[in-house]
Amino acid sequence: MPILVLTPYLLQSGNQPLAWYLLNMSPLESSAFTAEEVERYIAPLREPDRAKAAVLLYRNFIIPEGMGITKGAYRESPLTTRSLFVMGKQDDVMPPSVITDYDDYLRNGRLEFVDSAGHFILDHQPEKVTCLVNDFLLE
Repeated sequence: MPILVLTPYLLQSGNQPLAWYLLNMSPLESSAFTAEEVERYIAPLREPDRAKAAVLLYRNFIIPEGMGITKGAYRESPLTTRSLFVMGKQDDVMPPSVITDYDDYLRNGRLEFVDSAGHFILDHQPEKVTCLVNDFLLE
C-alpha cells in the first residue's frame, strides 16, 4: 500500500489534486458539490499559511484521533454527556462498519445512520440532519 505524505504543497499547488480528491473520493461525495462549490472550498488552501494549518490539523489531530477511535482508544472512557452522532451510511472515510459496540460507551446519547449520505452528510441530506438535530434538542 502506498504511503501518502501530507504536505502543504499537495493542498496548495497547481490544480490542487489532493484537495479535489478529498471532496470527490466516491461517486456519492462528488455528487454533493458543484465544481464552483469545490473551488470556493479549496481556494483558501492556495494561501501557504492556510495549507500549512490544514496539514497540521490533519497530522496532529484528525488522523491520530481517527485511528485511535477505530482502534478502541476510548473504550474505557464512556461518553456520559448527552450526545447525538449522525453519520452517513455510505461514508467512505468513517464507514459504519468501524462503529461497533457503541451502546456500552454511549451512555446518554444515540447514534443515527442516514441513508444516501456519505462523509459530507450535511451536503447530502441537510433536511434529514436538521430533523434529527431538532428532535434531539426537543427531547
